[in-house]
Amino acid sequence: MLIKSKSPAPGDATVDFCQLTGNQTLTINAQNPTWYTSNGTATGASAPIINTDNASPQTYKVAQNTNGCLSDQSTITVNIKPKPSPPTVSDPKVLCQFGPTAELTAGGQNLQWFASDDTPLTSPVKPNTDGIASLVFKVVQTVNGCASDKATLTQKINPASDKPTVTPGFYCVGYPAEPISARTPASTQGPKWYQGGSEIAPTTVPKTDQVATFTYQLTQTQADKQGCPSQPVNVVISILATPLAPSVNNLGLCNNRPATVTLDSRVSGQKLTWYETPTGGTGSQTTPKPDVSVVGPKTYYVTQTNEGNCESPRSPLIVTIYPIPAAPKGTVSGPVCQTSGQPQPIGAFASTPDAGGTLTWYWSDQLAGAPQPPLQRHRPAWVLHCRRCPDHQWLYQPLHHHHPNHQQSPQ
Repeated sequence: MLIKSKSPAPGDATVDFCQLTGNQTLTINAQNPTWYTSNGTATGASAPIINTDNASPQTYKVAQNTNGCLSDQSTITVNIKPKPSPPTVSDPKVLCQFGPTAELTAGGQNLQWFASDDTPLTSPVKPNTDGIASLVFKVVQTVNGCASDKATLTQKINPASDKPTVTPGFYCVGYPAEPISARTPASTQGPKWYQGGSEIAPTTVPKTDQVATFTYQLTQTQADKQGCPSQPVNVVISILATPLAPSVNNLGLCNNRPATVTLDSRVSGQKLTWYETPTGGTGSQTTPKPDVSVVGPKTYYVTQTNEGNCESPRSPLIVTIYPIPAAPKGTVSGPVCQTSGQPQPIGAFASTPDAGGTLTWYWSDQLAGAPQPPLQRHRPAWVLHCRRCPDHQWLYQPLHHHHPNHQQSPQ
């Protein structure tokens, strides 16, 4: 007969469960186990089901069979660890829309945060302030490996103030600038100025010693917005160079003849201002109208202004009113006879234009296309005496027809 030794006992052990985690199966490292109650009554091979509602310790016994011989019993102690209470929370300080956020806090150990839909969040948790809807968060604490129920807190967010309405600013190089507070709209409530993310004094004055661009930020806090400021709005102040004097083209007009052009069409520039003198005086944005009743030159002065109201030096524009010259005078040598149909020069017209003037010929019935002087077949012609301002004189020369069988002397 072979006498086999007992199987080794599984060994005493303590197994922990967290309270209120439902029914749990008691599992240990044992082969072919046989379970017993604490007083040694066998319950079979199935592991006991532990009710975690009861936080009191529970004791079980177990033996194993590794070689066909049952081992001695080992004691298994089940320890039900109490469930911790939820973390202590209070609703955090109300935040402002678009304003700085703050990390959520709660009283407890080993905190785990969740979104309102129970999605786990990574700590630290900082609410997003882009919107104005209240945000719900949940948190649990873990003590001795057991998690508490979730505690809930709500983060409220007040709406931001309306953005202030601003306009850009312009100054000319070398001219004094106003403090930035001068750019604050009258309707702005609780204005604050910033530059580069830092608050600055509203008495800050941009430097105008050179061409530059300064960017500031302005916020306002309206009385009905629970102390929440607006988002910052950029205020751009540009220091502009003085523009060049506008280019001009002098103008000649005829005495007592209506002007066909305006003075502003003779100037290349923007936002023109007109003056009567080279310095001083009060400018006008209304384009002057030259007086064509007075013969001679008159000088007007004009400037241009850029978007920053920087005014250029003055440019002189000379308008000369020329007198109307006298009609040309002369004598006609005689009539022109029709020959074989060939054009002939009109009879000598002895006329000399005034100094600097020219003669221009026209047909009596059309104002273009006449030769200079005209070649004519019994057609009235007229001549224009031009020295900048034209006048005209009618000249008529009769043309006699020549027939092959009849000759007639000029009359």
